[in-house]
Amino acid sequence: MLQAPLGALTVHYHLNPWLVLTHFLLSLVVLTLGVALAVDVTRSKTEAVPVWIRRCGLVVWGAAVVLVVSGTLATAAGPHPGSTVVRRLWSFQPAVYWHVRATAVFGISFALLLVWLVRNHSAHLRGALIVLVLLGAQMTVGEIQYRTHLPWWLVLVHVTIAATVWAAVTAFVVRLWRPGVPA
Repeated sequence: MLQAPLGALTVHYHLNPWLVLTHFLLSLVVLTLGVALAVDVTRSKTEAVPVWIRRCGLVVWGAAVVLVVSGTLATAAGPHPGSTVVRRLWSFQPAVYWHVRATAVFGISFALLLVWLVRNHSAHLRGALIVLVLLGAQMTVGEIQYRTHLPWWLVLVHVTIAATVWAAVTAFVVRLWRPGVPA
């Protein structure tokens, strides 16, 4: 119910970067709730995992939150925050600072999860591998767009993959916390 008026305000104010990033982040909240609901109603038969694995999944998800927010802020600081000519929100560097640190936390905690999932032949490994492939695509596109001075169409691809990565990470973590009926 909030997306429609926020979208109208965003257009009315000529794609103000604060409104654009708020609209995008609200979209991710809606996506999160939709993915969690879809996972809950379509739970397949998977095993429960130890509590520390579920908590590690929360660390991964929390780092993903910081990655998405800092990535959104970095985009809003760039040349394509929603319209072709806008004043930058601020320097690009603070968003990159948090983005890099969140990447390290995400990478370490996700690697720990992957090792455990592989060693224990977990059914959750498939979801983790999907996240890994999407992350590879996201990082590749992100690096290319940075090195090619942010062409608008590549920013669009990067944002689209970001939403897909977000959905995959959310589904993976929700499955860790809400396993299906034991096999």
